[in-house]
Amino acid sequence: MKAIEMSKSILLILTGLLLILISSCTSVKKLRYLQTESDGIETEHILDYNKTDGYRLNKGDNLYIDITTSNIEFKEYIISSKSGTSVTSMNNSSLYIISYQIDASGYIHLPFLEPVEAYNKTLEELKEKLTELYKVYVTDVTVNVKLVNFNVTVLGEVSRSGQYFSSSNHLNLYEALGMAGDLTLYGNRKRVKVMRLMPEGKYKIRELDITRATVIGDEFFELQPNDIVYVEPLGTKPFGFGTFPTGTILSAVTTLIVILTYTKK
Repeated sequence: MKAIEMSKSILLILTGLLLILISSCTSVKKLRYLQTESDGIETEHILDYNKTDGYRLNKGDNLYIDITTSNIEFKEYIISSKSGTSVTSMNNSSLYIISYQIDASGYIHLPFLEPVEAYNKTLEELKEKLTELYKVYVTDVTVNVKLVNFNVTVLGEVSRSGQYFSSSNHLNLYEALGMAGDLTLYGNRKRVKVMRLMPEGKYKIRELDITRATVIGDEFFELQPNDIVYVEPLGTKPFGFGTFPTGTILSAVTTLIVILTYTKK
């Protein structure tokens, strides 16, 4: 009789543990990105963010400006300035050394030219302006402009929090999270916050649900220099099959069986 009761007790315990395991596991759907209401995705809607003007330059931004021409005399003068210094690798440190900073008045100072207003211009607009100004001196000049200080900070429930540099002039939220090793199992994918310093000097915070495909259409999805991304933790930390403390549970069950067996005797 005691053996039957002990078997029932063990069965109840194992059933309870199984229920805990099932209820604690994270649903795959909660971890999946780019979810849509239906099977089809409205591609035109998702790509709308590509039609924006892009980042507008701010005071304090650092720009790498490469000026090339076949005019030997002009080229030698440019090479003697820091804008013509070559870099062996496109890394943040080397580009900062040879970059031009937009001053407090919104201007940059380049060889041959009067101060050029760069504030609130896109990189393409500034490139066109500089090309126009330099063509007064040489007709075959080519100007390329790159933003040097494209750093974003990723914090919270990610694998590797920290500050990341983008060598491209564009960086979206998924790319930044990828640099940080993606979210942990405990990251709240429905509450990812992007903090941005606005031109008027105030911070604006946008909360995004990155499990939805519609997030791509949000203006904060395309990150800007010095944005801060924060991934909130879930209210409770659910276990997945890979993180469930199986060893601890089995140890507890073994101990319980030993106790029940001893009690039987």
